[in-house]
Amino acid sequence: MKPAKKFNEKDVIDANRRYYNNNAKTYDNIVITNNSFTRLKKIISKILLTLNNNNLIDDDFIALDACGGTGNVSFIMNKMGHNVHLVDLSSSMIENFNKYCEKNKFSIKYFNSEINQYLISCTTKYNLIVFSSALHHLRYPNEVLINASKCLKPGGIILTIADPTLNVQRATFKIFSFFDRGINLIFRNPLELLKRLKKKIYKDKNNGKDGYMDWIAEYHAQKGIDDNALKTELTEKKLFILWHGRYTGGYNRLFQSFYKLIRMDTSFAMLISNNKYRDIKFDINLK
Repeated sequence: MKPAKKFNEKDVIDANRRYYNNNAKTYDNIVITNNSFTRLKKIISKILLTLNNNNLIDDDFIALDACGGTGNVSFIMNKMGHNVHLVDLSSSMIENFNKYCEKNKFSIKYFNSEINQYLISCTTKYNLIVFSSALHHLRYPNEVLINASKCLKPGGIILTIADPTLNVQRATFKIFSFFDRGINLIFRNPLELLKRLKKKIYKDKNNGKDGYMDWIAEYHAQKGIDDNALKTELTEKKLFILWHGRYTGGYNRLFQSFYKLIRMDTSFAMLISNNKYRDIKFDINLK
């Protein structure tokens, strides 16, 4: 088994493809909570309202749902009347996305591709690129954001949201997060909880043989991402941080309230652009 630092970008990509092809059917039911979806919709609505109020949305406005999975961002944007593309590396997640589109008569263009490969070869320029709960799955999230910035139209914006801060390393969070995740699985998918417990007790033979643990698919989930260092690096690359906020994550209201009580901001969001927007304030509150 490789030490965590020895896993390269291809290792992490392969682990993500394998994990989400195997877990596409249960992913949204387990991971997407009402709070997280409401928060996502709220911030997207706020960004679009701010842009619209400043006459920055025209008929050619187009967004990208990056690492979009089964399409939560795409469906929010589509229902708001905006053109959106989706890109994801998991064929199984794309299949679920297509089923939902067909059922609801949505017409959304999609690409079954690893995100960095897509961004490097992309010829489309976007007004808005959204990474929702995506950066911690990437070996080098900083490089992906820089590549994404090259796919923006002048004045385009990148939103990244729902990724862990370094606070997830704290022992208090690790203990309570263990119970938070367990309770979430008990109510949402008890069979998945039993499956995970089994894998914890008895090493999954595929993971043991191949050396790819499921946690490699969430490469930065255990230690978090240094969002302040990320801001600094992006600024050095001549990008502008329009807004940066932290908030408490968690699956269940009890644990969310506890994290707030002890001021443990475990997640972050950020707006990045190639334009400074001196006269526009993105007033966003995720608390």
